[in-house]
Amino acid sequence: MRNFFRTGLFLAAVMSGISYASALEFAIDGIGYVTNADDATTVYIAGKQATGIPNNLVLKPEVEYEGVTYKVTRIKEGALANVKTFVNIDMSQLEIEAIPAEAFSGSSVKSVVLPQGGLVSVGDKAFFGTGLAEITVPASVTEIGASAFEGCPLSRVTLEGADDVMTVGAKAFYCDGQVTNVVTYRLTPPVFSSDDAQGFSDDSYRHGALDICVDGDMARYSAVKSEYQAANVWHNFYIDNPTAIDVAEADSAASVRVEGNDIVAPEGSMFYSLAGVENGGVALCPGVYVVVLPGGGAVRVAIR
Repeated sequence: MRNFFRTGLFLAAVMSGISYASALEFAIDGIGYVTNADDATTVYIAGKQATGIPNNLVLKPEVEYEGVTYKVTRIKEGALANVKTFVNIDMSQLEIEAIPAEAFSGSSVKSVVLPQGGLVSVGDKAFFGTGLAEITVPASVTEIGASAFEGCPLSRVTLEGADDVMTVGAKAFYCDGQVTNVVTYRLTPPVFSSDDAQGFSDDSYRHGALDICVDGDMARYSAVKSEYQAANVWHNFYIDNPTAIDVAEADSAASVRVEGNDIVAPEGSMFYSLAGVENGGVALCPGVYVVVLPGGGAVRVAIR
């Protein structure tokens, strides 16, 4: 169903005597489009303009209105914030460079496929407070803004492979849910300004794992792993590898606790840093540690 409208056709510039075309506005499936001021053959997504937005929203690279095809070049900041009508969004075909700030903040979206045609940035609070349970970030993205996915029930984050450096803002993945699995194909750790940036929640560090997926031999994997272990925020994670040990049973895990800068665990437990260095479990610096229990299995604990 389509609902079309115009806000104007032509305006006369009285002083100059030259005529200018005003912006053309129209809506398709409840989504409003407006022609760009610098190119009337292209449009941007302006926001919700009518009812009828489908649950499964597909944003296409081109839209047709009154027999004319317009290329979609961008999304307006905050365009679909707090809209509660769609659940799934497929932007895979869009050819845009940015998901702007607060574009979908507070909306009802629960799953999204980001643009695959050269997306460079995801803006501040772009998906803040939405229902996303997982997200895959395309390799082309080099910037994720502050709180971009904060407040989402994310359990899995996948970072597709790239050689260039990605910068990540504070609390980008600070979620109400618990990001238990981060999968990265990036050879260089995405850069957080500091550990204080709190890229992920403390629960993510305690219970989550970072899975590094790189091509090549074990030596290359070890080199990339070492970079993540030394990087701000990323060093807080337990890093999965081919020799990873099993997680302890729930009853055993409950017997491990933190008191100040000490880890209290059953007698016979072994204590390790995420780099695999054994320590005594006492007077530890802030960070995440692995406790290997005498009965087998491991527990990750964080000291703040």
